[in-house]
Amino acid sequence: MYGHSCPLYAESTCTILICTFEEFQEKYNDANLDTNVLCDDLLRNTIWSTGKYHDELAAASDQYHLDKLLEGMLNYAPTPAGRRYVAIALHIAHHKGGDAVVNVAQAWLHHLFLMMRTLSKLSHKVESSGSQTPTIDDTIIQIEKASRVDQPDLRDKLCVRESFRCAITRSFDTKRAEELIDQGKSNEIPPDTPQRRMEAAHIIPFLLNNFKDSTLLDSARTWDMLRTLSFGRFAFYFDKDAFPDNLNKYKVRMSRHGRLLSNGRAEADVEFPTLQASGIDPPDPEFLRIHAAFTKVLHLSGAADVMDRLERETESGIPLHMHPTYDFAQDISRRLAVLAM
Repeated sequence: MYGHSCPLYAESTCTILICTFEEFQEKYNDANLDTNVLCDDLLRNTIWSTGKYHDELAAASDQYHLDKLLEGMLNYAPTPAGRRYVAIALHIAHHKGGDAVVNVAQAWLHHLFLMMRTLSKLSHKVESSGSQTPTIDDTIIQIEKASRVDQPDLRDKLCVRESFRCAITRSFDTKRAEELIDQGKSNEIPPDTPQRRMEAAHIIPFLLNNFKDSTLLDSARTWDMLRTLSFGRFAFYFDKDAFPDNLNKYKVRMSRHGRLLSNGRAEADVEFPTLQASGIDPPDPEFLRIHAAFTKVLHLSGAADVMDRLERETESGIPLHMHPTYDFAQDISRRLAVLAM
């Protein structure tokens, strides 16, 4: 028996692979199928240029690098269980043929990575189109209205935790500066410090924090950092490996060479205050690890570049064509939970 239980969310992958959940579970729990050995074998014999199905993966899309997507998922899965899930799925797909490998890669690309990238950049101020086919924008608004009723004021909490500074660039919050000026306390404004309007967001888009499992739900409610526009667009990530012995310290790294933070630097060391020091939870390390995995795979596969180009070409958002009764938030929550295990 393998050390991690087979995720029930693998059922949707079984549909793509045309195998039963029991067949997937049997492979997943087979102690003779070592995860590291499987990953090395898949890279050499399936995915890389030496692999049997590399050409099919390369020919399947002229926009996305499906071979790099799969390579990234094997190399950057944030947990051992998530890595084994990917390895077992690709192991089964390899033995079913090139079409199966391509199909599972495309399913992960479109229903997990592109969905996450799209949801992370959407504005909540888009009016409903009135169409029978809802867009992501329309549906996110409906879910947000229902989900945020009892949500604390995230921005205010983060401002207190971070002393009204960006956690990464240390810019001072413009709104706070204006308040201090109005109160006759301009001397409390840090001198020679850049000022920017601070914004806040969740590590994972709020509508996806719909997990039924209580542990995941508690983790999803922990706070993110300030100044998160680029964070939500996966332009940078928090590298925990740089400071493995300090729970709340990370090195912020840009996801693409040549891009810089707003302070002109390519990286920065960030240490979030503890709960004891600030009275507010720091960001959850596991969710930051998941965000880092998404960032690396999105850029390695070329998906982030394609999305950036689409966003520059349109101002109306990206439509998601689906049945009006389809609960995509619940569906993607299930898929995301696979990586969170």
